Amino acid sequence: METTETKFRNHISIVIERFGTIFIGIVIVLAGSALDDLKEIVKHMDNLKEYLADEFAGASLFLVLFLIALFWQLRRWAKTYISIQGQAIVIEKNTWNRKVQTIGIKHISNVNLSQNILEMMLGTCTVKLDTDSFSTADDTDVKLVLKKEKAEWFRQTVFAIMESEGNRSGAEVYAQDANHQTESGAYKETAGITDEENGKNITETTVTANVNDMIWHGVFAINLFAVLLAVGGIGGSVSKLLSGIQEGISGQNILEIISGWAVAFFIGATAVWDTVKDFIKYYQYQVTRKSDKIYISYGLLKKVSYVIPVKRIHGVTVRQTWIARIFKRYRVELINVGMGDDDEEKDAFFLLYQSHADVIEKMQKLLPEFAEAMKLPLQRQKKSVIFLKAIPAVIWAVALFVADRFAKEIIGSHFLWINLACVCGWLVVLVMLAGGYVTDAFACDKKSLAVSSGVFGRETTYMHYPQIQYFSFNQNIVAKKLRVVKGNAYLLASASDSRHDLPYMPEEAVEELKEYFLKKMVL
Repeated sequence: METTETKFRNHISIVIERFGTIFIGIVIVLAGSALDDLKEIVKHMDNLKEYLADEFAGASLFLVLFLIALFWQLRRWAKTYISIQGQAIVIEKNTWNRKVQTIGIKHISNVNLSQNILEMMLGTCTVKLDTDSFSTADDTDVKLVLKKEKAEWFRQTVFAIMESEGNRSGAEVYAQDANHQTESGAYKETAGITDEENGKNITETTVTANVNDMIWHGVFAINLFAVLLAVGGIGGSVSKLLSGIQEGISGQNILEIISGWAVAFFIGATAVWDTVKDFIKYYQYQVTRKSDKIYISYGLLKKVSYVIPVKRIHGVTVRQTWIARIFKRYRVELINVGMGDDDEEKDAFFLLYQSHADVIEKMQKLLPEFAEAMKLPLQRQKKSVIFLKAIPAVIWAVALFVADRFAKEIIGSHFLWINLACVCGWLVVLVMLAGGYVTDAFACDKKSLAVSSGVFGRETTYMHYPQIQYFSFNQNIVAKKLRVVKGNAYLLASASDSRHDLPYMPEEAVEELKEYFLKKMVL
């Protein structure tokens, strides 16, 4: 198909986005320095001119550095060009040295769009491209900032080229990228879309989340540690403020009281945000299956739009927090290069928390390729594995006993607290090992492999053999006597999703797994 070779730049707002983080960091450092200087000024009002002169010199130096950094970012923007040439995306940078980055479109895993608050105001969005590559799986390969219309054109053109071997036009791909909004409800089915590549009618299905769904998702996503940190931080800030008022407010200690309160409050507020963010993060959440692609969009303060070819989905992970595990609720995530590889996009969900029956029903509609695998009955480890689990428990018990003896020799007092700490340590080890033994499980058939792990929460990953890069297995002396083997399965994904631990499996199950895997590789 025809493609344009016209070169274009990022939108100039990319300078603000790149420079904004640096600028905020510098301001925070200077603010901290100014706060310390303000304490000295309060103490030495007679040297006010001298202190102000020093502050002016510091501000002047900051302004010079600011202008130099701004000039460099503007030059970098002006000298960077993007173009689509044939079957590749070419990014050319002409700063101090000429650098050309060429990305084959056929290797692109997904093209994702996102908008933060600034971009919403400017009518721009960030375009993120990822390729199927181990070396770049933890980072986005390319980030562009374009006007929203141009970003949609860019994504349409890339997917049209990816589909060109199936004789599908760019107009058709663009039409499939239209945003279909639905009213609150579980899902909506519309008329079938003809897939011209294989001549089959494929039903378009959309799943959305209403306010009630988002609230329950937030409840089940609560992090217990974050809750405790929030309570401690807010409690500490209130305590610090009250103690300062009781001691009396003076010019000398007012800044110390405010700074101490601010630190404690910041810790508490951060933990509170970590607890409640899932209530609002998935505003207008929507996932749609159209032909051979998955479309995911959500966001209030930051809007995110994923478009993922189904063939680029390397696995499905079902997660449960400890609360969700108690109430038997599940959330589903896709394993794909580019899904949540940035820190701000961790946990890019496919389905929000809901019952197992609802998960299976929606998977049948949205991703039937993995729905059958999710019905596999998981097999827990053999009872004899308890002996293997006991080995690290004994090692930890000995280590804690030695630490207990050393602490008593060095400190020479507080024996009760030392003993209590040692007992708590033993209990933690036992709970972790027991929780892991109960949770670890596996299942496999001729098409798929499922592995489960966790302690309080649970994570179950479903993989198809063609998407597995390779296996590794190990067996120590005790495991050999018990005729069990453990190992790892490796997928093409970010570091957090690439390696999946296989629990202790019977030797015959491992041989069966190898046979299934090799047959699929040959095919």
